[in-house]
Amino acid sequence: MPTIIGNTELVGTRLRAERDRLRLSQSELARIAGVSRNSQTAYETGKTPFTSEYLGLVTEAGMDPLFIITGTRSTRVLTDEQASMLSAFDAANPTARSALLYLACSMVGRTAPVAPFNLPSTAALTDAFGGLLEASPGLVGDELARELAKRLPIILRSAEDEIVIPQSGSHGDPVAHQGDHDDDRRAAQPRRRT
Repeated sequence: MPTIIGNTELVGTRLRAERDRLRLSQSELARIAGVSRNSQTAYETGKTPFTSEYLGLVTEAGMDPLFIITGTRSTRVLTDEQASMLSAFDAANPTARSALLYLACSMVGRTAPVAPFNLPSTAALTDAFGGLLEASPGLVGDELARELAKRLPIILRSAEDEIVIPQSGSHGDPVAHQGDHDDDRRAAQPRRRT
Protein backbone atom coordinates (compact mmCIF):
# COMPACT_ATOMS: atom_id res chain seq x y z
CA MET A 1 0.00 0.00 0.00
CA PRO A 2 1.21 3.54 -0.71
CA THR A 3 2.17 5.49 2.38
CA ILE A 4 1.58 9.15 3.11
CA ILE A 5 4.87 10.99 2.71
CA GLY A 6 5.77 14.05 4.73
CA ASN A 7 6.57 15.01 8.29
CA THR A 8 4.93 12.05 10.01
CA GLU A 9 5.13 13.71 13.44
CA LEU A 10 3.12 16.76 12.29
CA VAL A 11 0.71 14.54 10.35
CA GLY A 12 0.30 12.33 13.43
CA THR A 13 -0.43 15.35 15.63
CA ARG A 14 -3.14 16.50 13.22
CA LEU A 15 -4.52 12.95 13.02
CA ARG A 16 -4.92 12.96 16.79
CA ALA A 17 -6.55 16.42 16.68
CA GLU A 18 -9.13 15.06 14.21
CA ARG A 19 -9.73 12.00 16.41
CA ASP A 20 -10.28 14.33 19.38
CA ARG A 21 -12.61 16.53 17.32
CA LEU A 22 -14.77 13.49 16.58
CA ARG A 23 -14.54 12.43 20.24
CA LEU A 24 -13.19 8.98 19.36
CA SER A 25 -10.78 6.92 21.45
CA GLN A 26 -7.71 5.42 19.82
CA SER A 27 -9.35 1.97 20.09
CA GLU A 28 -12.53 3.20 18.40
CA LEU A 29 -10.65 4.80 15.52
CA ALA A 30 -8.40 1.76 15.16
CA ARG A 31 -11.51 -0.47 14.89
CA ILE A 32 -13.09 1.85 12.29
CA ALA A 33 -9.89 1.88 10.21
CA GLY A 34 -9.21 -1.85 10.62
CA VAL A 35 -5.85 -1.46 12.37
CA SER A 36 -4.54 -2.38 15.81
CA ARG A 37 -4.52 0.13 18.66
CA ASN A 38 -0.69 -0.05 18.59
CA SER A 39 -0.71 0.95 14.90
CA GLN A 40 -3.07 3.83 15.71
CA THR A 41 -0.70 5.02 18.45
CA ALA A 42 2.26 4.76 16.05
CA TYR A 43 0.42 6.84 13.44
CA GLU A 44 -0.48 9.55 15.95
CA THR A 45 3.03 9.79 17.39
CA GLY A 46 4.58 9.93 13.93
CA LYS A 47 6.60 6.73 14.39
CA THR A 48 4.90 5.03 11.45
CA PRO A 49 3.34 6.56 8.34
CA PHE A 50 -0.18 5.38 7.54
CA THR A 51 -1.43 4.15 4.17
CA SER A 52 -3.73 5.88 1.72
CA GLU A 53 -6.26 3.10 2.41
CA TYR A 54 -6.21 4.07 6.11
CA LEU A 55 -6.70 7.74 5.20
CA GLY A 56 -9.71 6.80 3.07
CA LEU A 57 -11.28 4.87 5.94
CA VAL A 58 -10.81 7.64 8.51
CA THR A 59 -12.17 10.14 5.97
CA GLU A 60 -15.33 8.03 5.69
CA ALA A 61 -15.57 8.26 9.51
CA GLY A 62 -15.74 12.07 9.25
CA MET A 63 -12.11 13.15 9.46
CA ASP A 64 -10.78 15.98 7.32
CA PRO A 65 -8.03 14.47 5.11
CA LEU A 66 -6.82 17.86 3.87
CA PHE A 67 -6.22 19.00 7.44
CA ILE A 68 -4.47 15.76 8.40
CA ILE A 69 -2.02 16.00 5.48
CA THR A 70 -1.55 19.78 5.06
CA GLY A 71 -2.83 21.42 8.23
CA THR A 72 -5.41 23.43 6.24
CA ARG A 73 -9.07 22.77 7.07
CA SER A 74 -11.38 21.68 4.29
CA THR A 75 -14.60 23.63 4.21
CA ARG A 76 -16.62 20.60 3.10
CA VAL A 77 -16.10 18.54 6.27
CA LEU A 78 -18.75 19.40 8.84
CA THR A 79 -19.48 18.08 12.30
CA ASP A 80 -22.96 16.68 12.95
CA GLU A 81 -23.82 19.89 14.80
CA GLN A 82 -22.63 22.06 11.89
CA ALA A 83 -24.50 19.89 9.38
CA SER A 84 -27.70 20.20 11.45
CA MET A 85 -27.35 23.98 11.61
CA LEU A 86 -26.74 24.20 7.86
CA SER A 87 -29.70 21.93 7.15
CA ALA A 88 -31.97 24.09 9.30
CA PHE A 89 -30.63 27.23 7.61
CA ASP A 90 -31.27 25.74 4.16
CA ALA A 91 -34.85 24.82 5.16
CA ALA A 92 -35.62 28.33 6.43
CA ASN A 93 -37.46 30.90 4.36
CA PRO A 94 -35.46 33.89 3.03
CA THR A 95 -36.56 36.17 5.87
CA ALA A 96 -35.50 33.66 8.51
CA ARG A 97 -32.18 33.02 6.70
CA SER A 98 -31.36 36.71 6.69
CA ALA A 99 -32.29 37.04 10.35
CA LEU A 100 -30.23 33.98 11.33
CA LEU A 101 -27.20 35.26 9.42
CA TYR A 102 -27.54 38.69 11.02
CA LEU A 103 -27.96 37.10 14.47
CA ALA A 104 -24.98 34.76 14.03
CA CYS A 105 -22.71 37.59 12.84
CA SER A 106 -23.81 39.77 15.74
CA MET A 107 -23.17 37.02 18.29
CA VAL A 108 -19.55 36.53 17.20
CA GLY A 109 -18.72 40.18 16.65
CA ARG A 110 -18.60 40.03 12.86
CA THR A 111 -20.05 42.63 10.56
CA ALA A 112 -23.43 41.58 9.24
CA PRO A 113 -23.98 41.62 5.46
CA VAL A 114 -24.30 45.12 4.05
CA ALA A 115 -27.13 44.25 1.67
CA PRO A 116 -30.49 45.22 3.17
CA PHE A 117 -32.68 42.39 4.34
CA ASN A 118 -35.90 42.01 6.27
CA LEU A 119 -35.99 41.35 10.01
CA PRO A 120 -38.91 41.24 12.43
CA SER A 121 -39.20 44.37 14.55
CA THR A 122 -37.81 44.48 18.06
CA ALA A 123 -41.35 44.64 19.46
CA ALA A 124 -42.45 41.53 17.52
CA LEU A 125 -39.35 39.61 18.63
CA THR A 126 -39.79 40.74 22.23
CA ASP A 127 -43.37 39.45 22.21
CA ALA A 128 -42.31 36.14 20.63
CA PHE A 129 -39.41 35.61 23.06
CA GLY A 130 -41.65 36.60 25.97
CA GLY A 131 -44.08 33.89 24.90
CA LEU A 132 -41.24 31.35 24.82
CA LEU A 133 -40.10 32.33 28.31
CA GLU A 134 -43.65 32.16 29.69
CA ALA A 135 -44.16 28.72 28.13
CA SER A 136 -40.83 27.43 29.49
CA PRO A 137 -40.34 29.07 32.92
CA GLY A 138 -37.93 26.43 34.28
CA LEU A 139 -35.43 26.55 31.41
CA VAL A 140 -32.07 28.25 31.94
CA GLY A 141 -28.61 28.18 30.38
CA ASP A 142 -27.99 25.49 27.76
CA GLU A 143 -31.54 24.12 28.02
CA LEU A 144 -32.95 27.56 27.24
CA ALA A 145 -30.48 28.00 24.36
CA ARG A 146 -31.46 24.62 22.86
CA GLU A 147 -35.18 25.42 23.14
CA LEU A 148 -34.59 28.84 21.58
CA ALA A 149 -32.63 27.29 18.70
CA LYS A 150 -35.42 24.78 18.15
CA ARG A 151 -38.17 27.43 18.19
CA LEU A 152 -36.34 30.26 16.40
CA PRO A 153 -37.84 29.53 12.96
CA ILE A 154 -41.33 29.52 14.50
CA ILE A 155 -40.62 32.73 16.40
CA LEU A 156 -39.37 34.42 13.24
CA ARG A 157 -42.40 33.30 11.23
CA SER A 158 -44.79 34.54 13.92
CA ALA A 159 -43.01 37.90 14.00
CA GLU A 160 -42.98 38.37 10.20
CA ASP A 161 -45.96 40.69 10.27
CA GLU A 162 -43.78 43.52 11.54
CA ILE A 163 -40.81 43.77 9.19
CA VAL A 164 -37.96 46.25 9.40
CA ILE A 165 -34.81 46.76 7.37
CA PRO A 166 -31.62 47.67 9.25
CA GLN A 167 -30.01 50.82 7.94
CA SER A 168 -27.20 49.88 5.59
CA GLY A 169 -23.84 49.74 7.32
CA SER A 170 -25.10 50.66 10.79
CA HIS A 171 -26.60 49.00 13.81
CA GLY A 172 -28.79 52.00 14.60
CA ASP A 173 -32.55 52.13 14.78
CA PRO A 174 -34.11 50.18 11.95
CA VAL A 175 -36.29 51.86 9.40
CA ALA A 176 -39.89 50.57 9.24
CA HIS A 177 -40.67 48.67 6.06
CA GLN A 178 -44.20 47.83 5.03
CA GLY A 179 -45.77 47.27 1.58
CA ASP A 180 -43.06 45.20 -0.17
CA HIS A 181 -43.36 42.33 2.32
CA ASP A 182 -47.09 41.91 1.62
CA ASP A 183 -46.46 42.11 -2.13
CA ASP A 184 -43.78 39.39 -1.84
CA ARG A 185 -46.13 37.16 0.17
CA ARG A 186 -48.92 37.56 -2.44
CA ALA A 187 -46.51 36.92 -5.32
CA ALA A 188 -45.26 33.73 -3.69
CA GLN A 189 -48.78 32.26 -3.40
CA PRO A 190 -49.93 30.12 -6.34
CA ARG A 191 -52.88 31.39 -8.34
CA ARG A 192 -56.10 29.40 -8.14
CA ARG A 193 -57.78 28.26 -11.31
CA THR A 194 -61.27 29.53 -11.84
